[in-house]
Amino acid sequence: MTIKTLTGNLEAYWEQGWEGLILFSFMPENGKGLHDLIGLESGQHLTIFNPDGTTLWAGTLDFVRRNERRDQHNLDADIWSNQKQKDVPYADWMAWFWHKPPLKAKLKFDEEKTNTRRSKETPMKKRTSENDHPNINKNVHPPIVAMVFIIVGLLMGYLAPALAGMPPLLKNIGLGLTFIGFLFGVGAFIEFRKARTTLDPHGSVKALVKSGIYRFTRNPIYLGFLLMVIGFPLTYGSLWGLVVSPIFMVTLARLVIEKEEAYLEKKFKDEYTSYSSRVRRWL
Repeated sequence: MTIKTLTGNLEAYWEQGWEGLILFSFMPENGKGLHDLIGLESGQHLTIFNPDGTTLWAGTLDFVRRNERRDQHNLDADIWSNQKQKDVPYADWMAWFWHKPPLKAKLKFDEEKTNTRRSKETPMKKRTSENDHPNINKNVHPPIVAMVFIIVGLLMGYLAPALAGMPPLLKNIGLGLTFIGFLFGVGAFIEFRKARTTLDPHGSVKALVKSGIYRFTRNPIYLGFLLMVIGFPLTYGSLWGLVVSPIFMVTLARLVIEKEEAYLEKKFKDEYTSYSSRVRRWL
């Protein structure tokens, strides 16, 4: 057994996008990047210092699963964790690791066990994070694609008003479609929050969402965008949104949806195949 003691800072490694898992880590002094991070695990001894140098907390790490319904943090950041230190309030534990600037700390651990574990796990985690995402061009963002088509619909209504001059009823229908499209996005957001996975189409998906609005459509967010592409120009008296909507559907399918589906089928296999056979891509 080789016991090593290091001084450094507490680090909270945010694993992914808008909604991500916090991994509690320690960055030694002079550390330069993720490869220098030491993941905190039960059995290590950690001392956390206040900014004035006094001891904030010290003890042997003993991570336990937190009570997700009862334990909440009071931070502005939208972050979460499955675990915390035993007998330490979850809110305090999260605040210590999300402190700005990082809190100073001292870590005592078995160097041989840590080096062996890192040599086995780090390359695998690196490969997983690099490859575990849809093969979507990073410059393609579905909300921007939808916005472009909405602008095209409005602009065509101005340049070619042949499809304009509609009765107020159709304008109200356009407003309703736009609002329903917004609700579809809200419903999808709620289900993603429940599943603790990311909304980012370029990110790594942690769970296959099949509940709520996903029981009726595999792509409620994109369906919501489609309704907005049709409804927003309608609200301003133009049918051009309806005309360009098929082009929008094909564009989004080619650039985003087909790549997402290939990724999900590869990752979730039979579970996704069964789900996609029951639920349509759009509606």
